[in-house]
Formats: sequence, C-alpha cells, structure tokens
Amino acid sequence: LEYPHIKPVQGSTVYLTLDGTIQSIVEDILQGAVERCKAIGGIAIIIHPQTGEILAMAQYPFLYPSKVNESETKDQKLRAITDMFEPGSVFKLVTMAAALEYNLVQPDNVFTAGSKYFAPYRRAPIVDTHSSPMLSMREAFEQSSNIVAAKISDRVGANYFYQTAKNFGFGEATGIDLAGEVAGVVKKPFLWSKTSLNTMAFGYEVSVTPLQVLMAYAAIANHGVLLTPYLVKKILSPDHRVLYEGRSSNIRRVVSEKTAATLSSFMEGVVLRGTAKESQVEGIRIAGKTGTTKKNINGHYVVGRYQSMFVGFFPVEKPEFAALIMIDDPSGVYYASQTAAPAFKELVEKISATTGIPKKNVASFEKSMPIAGNDSDVLQKKIARRNYSLVKDASQKNDTMISTALSLSLLPNVVGMSTRKAFILLSELKISPQIFGTGIIVKQFPSAGEKIKENMSVKLYCASEKIAINN
Repeated sequence: LEYPHIKPVQGSTVYLTLDGTIQSIVEDILQGAVERCKAIGGIAIIIHPQTGEILAMAQYPFLYPSKVNESETKDQKLRAITDMFEPGSVFKLVTMAAALEYNLVQPDNVFTAGSKYFAPYRRAPIVDTHSSPMLSMREAFEQSSNIVAAKISDRVGANYFYQTAKNFGFGEATGIDLAGEVAGVVKKPFLWSKTSLNTMAFGYEVSVTPLQVLMAYAAIANHGVLLTPYLVKKILSPDHRVLYEGRSSNIRRVVSEKTAATLSSFMEGVVLRGTAKESQVEGIRIAGKTGTTKKNINGHYVVGRYQSMFVGFFPVEKPEFAALIMIDDPSGVYYASQTAAPAFKELVEKISATTGIPKKNVASFEKSMPIAGNDSDVLQKKIARRNYSLVKDASQKNDTMISTALSLSLLPNVVGMSTRKAFILLSELKISPQIFGTGIIVKQFPSAGEKIKENMSVKLYCASEKIAINN
C-alpha cells in the first residue's frame, strides 16, 4: 500500500509558568536534602500564591525522559499530584481554621495539654512529644500539639470540620492542567468512627496530595481565597496567534481575611518560636508549618518509617512564594524540623538572593520564645485587658523592646487567680508555671516581687475555692 504524502505542519509553541532559575535551585536543594537525610525520595513545589502559577515542581530521584526504562515505576509519575499520603500536623491548619472561622475558639484560649490524653473511645492515648501543662490555641499550633488539636476539634464538631476541609480543597482535584491528578480522600461524617474527628484533627484518616497541601496554605497567603494552580502560561500558533492563555482563577473564599491573618500569624510563630526555628532566615519573615507522619504501608503503620514536610510562604508581609518540601522515609533523624525545615531555609536564602527580595531588620528573629510584637505597650495592654497588675522597677525607664522591659519586671502576685488566668499572665512574661492541684491559686513560689529571670519557673499551689476561702 502506498499512503499519500502529507506535508509536515509546523507545531504550536507552549509556554510554561516554570521559572528555569527557580526550578534549578529547587532540584539542587531537594537532591541535597534527600541525600543528606538518606531518604528514599522527596518532592518540592513552589507557586505564586496570588496567581496559582507553578514556578517549580520537582521530585527526586529525577525522571529523565530519555531513560524511562531505567527508572522504577513509582518514579515514572508526577508524585506531586498522583501520590496520596496522610498529612499529619500540616492538617492542623484545617482544625484551627474551622475553630476560628466559626468563632468557636479564640487565639488566647488556653487548654490543658500534657504528654498524654485519653480521649473517649480511644484504646491508645493521644500523645505529644513536647509536654506542656497548658497551651493557648496559638501556642498549640506553634508547638504542634496533637492533644490540643483533638480538644479543639471537639468544639468544632464533625460538620464544621468536614466543611472546612472541603473548602480548602481536600477531597477534590486542584484542577491543575496536568493529566493524572488524584482527588485524595476525605470521608463524609456519616462514615466516621467515634474517634475519627480527633484523629483527623492532627492529620490522620485523610489522604491528600502534596499540591493540595500547598494550595491550602497558599490560600492563607492569598487572604483566604483558594486558587486553581496552572502550569501552561500560553500556547501560540505558528503565526503567533494566542490559542490558549492560562489565567489566575479563584475557586472560593475559604476563610475570612481576619481568619487568614490570624492563621498567618500562627504560622509565623511556628518559625519564630515553634517547631520550625531551623527554617529562619535573618531579615525575611517566613510563615509555615511542619508535619511528620508515620508511613502507612499496605494498611499498616511501619515502625521507623516516616514522611516529613514543611509548607509555608514568604515574605509574610507580601507573599511572593509559597513552597512545600517533603522528604520521604528519611533515615536517622526524621522530624520535619530536622529534615524539611532546614531545606526550606536554604530554599528561601537562594531564591531571595536570586530574585532580590529585600531583607529587613526583623527584630523578632530570636531563638527564645518572644511575646508577639516589639513594643512593651503590647504587654501592658494585654495585662490591662485582663485586669492584671504588673510590678515594674520604677527606677528604670520604660524601654521599647519587650526583652528589655521584661528584664526589668518583677514577678506579679497571682495568688487568688484561677490557674487559667495565671497561666496566661505568666506565659506572657515568659515564665514557665508548674501547677500543683486544681482550683484557684493559694500559694506561689517564688513570691511576688522577685526579679524575673531568664527561663524562670514558678510553682503554683492550688486548692478548691471553698478550701481557699477557708484558709
């Protein structure tokens, strides 16, 4: 048979949103992080949080199109949109967002924490690796408390929690212009067990993709609005006609601007004082969240097998980049604070140097646990709102920096207060309270009037109100 000759036709030109320089940086950092952690692989994505443009997307081991036959099957797919996993602590964003958006919990509401919590119907306790007797909502997010997340989810309830998760885009495809994307799994509440809500609160019993997680956090950077990510910028015909043009597309408002701003401050606190201090870059404000999850292999959690992740955006005041780094099955150290967070720091340093993000004198970049804000008036206003009294050394001037003001402060009298009020006050003064008993405080040691010292702790002895009055 002779087939008719068909003249070749000049093809169209496809322009992508990828930034070649940023893509190269991401690939180098991801490879270095995976090899340094002796992991089996990793994933990294960077987007523009105000447009949804994919600026870089990488996975390691790399897939070379010319050597497809030499690679393993699991590496022959785009893992950022095809691989599902339980997100762990990064899913606490949903828990906190639901509580704030529906006005069920306030940032300074305090919860009892500890190291173990025997929630109803659970055979095993919910545990925290970093034990604190009491934590505010903000501190619980910064310190990544599973216990407080579970308690907050009880206030939120199944319906609000489920709706918030769906609003963030979990359980549905992001809509990226790539084939093979999976939707993940968020079961409807009628399919939940009695323990599901508490478990989902810290990121188990749900399945997500890396891109879904990044888009959810990018929504916070975008003032609460979820976007559709896209990779194809435009397609031009041979005669330069625009055949297709990618555009930013809003899916929905997930949370109010106020809630988004509060969550952004929570995330910045994670970097300044919480589990991601290793991601700090001097002069650049970063917001983000760590997550470390046990790997579920064939329906079972395998001892010693983990996935660690850091997701965030920068600079906080005007986000230009939102990024995610996931390290799959690291050996030795495995917490995200030790694996993904340092890689994120390197990413911020190199991208800021390349793109010219100006560094600022950010006074709050301290290794200690600072109080939010830089002016001592912030502390005075907090105390005034709660009808507390702060004893200060009258011979000293009212310095501007809180760290200086606190060094001149004297220990307040908390006898007669509830443990909650005392805990909030002392925490704001960077004092660690040790609480004995329940009820109102009947005795404190050291006594009021002593100079506040660095890393100071105070023992608070409590009794029921009736006993305290009789005494």
